[in-house]
Amino acid sequence: EWKTWMRQIDMQMSNPDKHRIICTDFGATLDLAAAEKDNCSVDNHAVLAIYFVLSNWRAVKYETEEDKYDETIINDCDKWIFFGDTISKGKKNDHVFHNSCLTYIINFHNNKREKDEGKSPIPINVVHTDNCASQYKCRQNFIHIATSCNNKNGSIVHKFPQKYCFKGSWGATGKLVKQAINCFEMGNIRLPNAKACYYKLIDELGKDGSEPETKKLLS
Repeated sequence: EWKTWMRQIDMQMSNPDKHRIICTDFGATLDLAAAEKDNCSVDNHAVLAIYFVLSNWRAVKYETEEDKYDETIINDCDKWIFFGDTISKGKKNDHVFHNSCLTYIINFHNNKREKDEGKSPIPINVVHTDNCASQYKCRQNFIHIATSCNNKNGSIVHKFPQKYCFKGSWGATGKLVKQAINCFEMGNIRLPNAKACYYKLIDELGKDGSEPETKKLLS
């Protein structure tokens, strides 16, 4: 797909010590229904934002046939899922939530990089999103991009895709969240708000590479 090739171009043309690639999308607003309702009560809702942070890309060789090798690019990928309370459905303030999460991610990775590796912060963050007008293609978001160097310890390059064939795996992550919530609801376990979603789903969806199945794949 077009966006996959664009990310590969970013990796091949960029310095991993100077650039970070972030792919993000909003999941559909979560409907959180209570197990028992009062008269005239309404369901709660939660905003869901997904970020895939790509870093430390490098070229590696792999065997295609006996004594034949080819080369490809791999990278480290950190998956972030953010839950936020919202009164109702809609995208009125999604740009505010998006930039708050983005600021936290960039600062977190820069601080971790400095603490663990003793390296300076990555100055250029390449962000891939879709073309949603109220979430990304709005003047409020453009102001955040233009002033990103003031509060994110670096600049942001925001890339919009073509109209078709631009989806990635981060766009489907919201379905995993909804599937996990449905499993809880079938067991009569209800999640009343965004905070409850986080604490209930952190064990279901959280992975740090130490799981036996993950280790088996990497061995």
